[in-house]
Amino acid sequence: MKKAITAISAVVLALLIACTVFSDSIGKITAKLIYKENISAYVLSDKIQSIKLKKNDYIFFGKFNGENILWKVISVNKSGHALLMSERALCFMPFDSGHKPEADSSNWETSTIRQWLNSTEKKEFVFECSTENKIKNDTLVFSGGFLSPDNFTADEISLLKKDGDKVSLPDTTMLADMSLKDRQRSPTAKAVINDCSTYIQFRKYCWYWTRTPISTNTSSVTAVTTSGGYYKSLANDGLMGVCPVVYINSSQAYVCGGNGTIATPYILTAEVSGNE
Repeated sequence: MKKAITAISAVVLALLIACTVFSDSIGKITAKLIYKENISAYVLSDKIQSIKLKKNDYIFFGKFNGENILWKVISVNKSGHALLMSERALCFMPFDSGHKPEADSSNWETSTIRQWLNSTEKKEFVFECSTENKIKNDTLVFSGGFLSPDNFTADEISLLKKDGDKVSLPDTTMLADMSLKDRQRSPTAKAVINDCSTYIQFRKYCWYWTRTPISTNTSSVTAVTTSGGYYKSLANDGLMGVCPVVYINSSQAYVCGGNGTIATPYILTAEVSGNE
């Protein structure tokens, strides 16, 4: 009996060592198998057309980690502004990181994620995370802001609304009319590959941030869970996905390819600017 227990213990120890040593390789393999892109390659058209965006249209606009960002129109208001939400979680990061004197605050206005999402700078952004996340060195480093020239051209940025934040996170009001299934989001394969935590993503869907604070304390934020429901998470949780939202004036939207389906999204072009 003791020999059997010893043998089982040895096997378990070997598996733990293997998972530690090969975690990066396993992460890359699972990323390609589970989170591979299902979108066909697109072809640019010589003809640029105006298009009035409508709910449930899919759009390519901007890049992140060198890949086109896929957005979905989740609503269009009376002014003709289409609300676009990223169809995938683009990365993992805390909502707020070491922000003195409101360290790890649920306040969107002062949050570090808001600064990063709206920054056009190519400077390095360093985010401190909860040690419970088991992220290497408890920090995440990004080489530039979300709106940096590596991701969006100046012409593309000109298509975003001018008043207030150009990029935001969804709040629960924006997601209210969506079913649980529609609220679910998978990370991109590159988000999983670049994940700095010791956890390995095996679930198809991930948790992601909203910008809605928890009313009972100042350090927790509402998050969307893997099932599409809501729960709370501490603001310095570095394992949470980021699914940005942007507003675009649909009356000034021009496309140079695609048909608006998830298989062949519209390719939004910055042919016009000066949206209001």
